[in-house]
Formats: sequence, C-alpha cells, structure tokens
Amino acid sequence: MASIIVYADSVNQALFLMAVAAAILIVLFVVSTLIFSKKSSFVLKDEEKPENGYIAPRISSKTGVAETDLHPSGLARIGGSKLSVISEGEYILKGEKIKVAAIAAGKVKVKREE
Repeated sequence: MASIIVYADSVNQALFLMAVAAAILIVLFVVSTLIFSKKSSFVLKDEEKPENGYIAPRISSKTGVAETDLHPSGLARIGGSKLSVISEGEYILKGEKIKVAAIAAGKVKVKREE
C-alpha cells in the first residue's frame, strides 16, 4: 500500500491504483473459492457406516500385547488386529501385556495390564 502511494503522482492516481489492486484481490479470492470448493479433497465426504461396509473393531476393555515399545505411541496386537496405539504416558516395552483404557478422537489409548 505504501509503495502505491509512493509510486503515484497524485492522490487520485493512488486511490485508483488501490481500487484496482482491491478488485484483483477480490477476483482472485472468488476464483480460488470456486476452484477449491469443487475439489474438496481435504474433507471426508463418505461416512463410515456399517451399511457402507465399514465395521469398527470392538476393542473397548480388551487386552493385547505391545508389538513395539510404546513411548508413548507404537503398535499393539489387540483382538487379533494390529493397531496404532498410544499409552497413557507410561513407557511400555515390546511384548508386555496391555489393556485398552479408552478410545477418543480416533486414538486407542492403552495402559499396562495389571
């Protein structure tokens, strides 16, 4: 904006150049909005419902074994499935028995089985 004021020979020319710049920005915004609204690959459109073939594993309160060291995240075998898990802050060694503590925000939280 300051460069427009310095470049312009008069106040009227500066106002005109700022209006042109604003119009160009508005056109670019509208065009980019139209382009990206049609190609919205950032948003999952399909819902994961059982009638669509999605079957969520029933793993609440199940036990398993740590496939890798969990510090705090890693892999575990729970209910016959290999899953990415996160411990509740404790370091769990590979091969230790674990129990599912919670499932929240798509993350499986585990703790050492006692």
